Amino acid sequence: MTMMRIDSIREVEEVVDFLLNNFPQTETILSALRVKPSCELRQLLRDLIEDCSGARCPSRVSRDANGAIDGVILASPHSLLERQVDRLYSYSFSDERLRIANSFAQTVFNRVDIPFHVEEANMRSPLFIALICVRESSWGQGIGRRLLSAAISAGKEIGCDGAFGLASNEKANRLLGWALKASPQGVLYDSWKGEYKEPPIVPRDCRERKLVFRIGNF
Repeated sequence: MTMMRIDSIREVEEVVDFLLNNFPQTETILSALRVKPSCELRQLLRDLIEDCSGARCPSRVSRDANGAIDGVILASPHSLLERQVDRLYSYSFSDERLRIANSFAQTVFNRVDIPFHVEEANMRSPLFIALICVRESSWGQGIGRRLLSAAISAGKEIGCDGAFGLASNEKANRLLGWALKASPQGVLYDSWKGEYKEPPIVPRDCRERKLVFRIGNF
């Protein structure tokens, strides 16, 4: 297994393909909404990957013995977050399911709560962990933990003093809880309504009920 940065356009497109084929199926909210691979989802993922790639970004790709991607972590310095939030609010998706997911993300990544939590944690330059995705057939091999460790180490090298990220299921919550020793902030996505009369996000597994916001110092 090797850990690599995302440095070239070819690698960006390879990571886009990997996430398009793996992330909607395994991430709790997208799978609950039954979001399918599409041109709009591809563009959203490409935007996020481009923000989180390059020599100074702590994102990492894990490859198996055959050179195929088996895991990805996308992370970026806090200095890029404002631009990422602005883009989040600029999207206008035709796919209603993707529009719901984006609307909920806007609720979580609003311009008030994130600075508040960062200040409360007494951090100056936190690392934003946008997503962690491991190929389902490779679960249980410690790939997610190694990806997270590599991203945190790279974040420290560029001056990050903590991190925050979202965990939409228990597996991700345990992983971020292992790295960020802080009390989680819970957001019940199965009770969020947005513009709908009834909550539009209904997890397939009733045990997966919270979106947990983790923030803490290294």
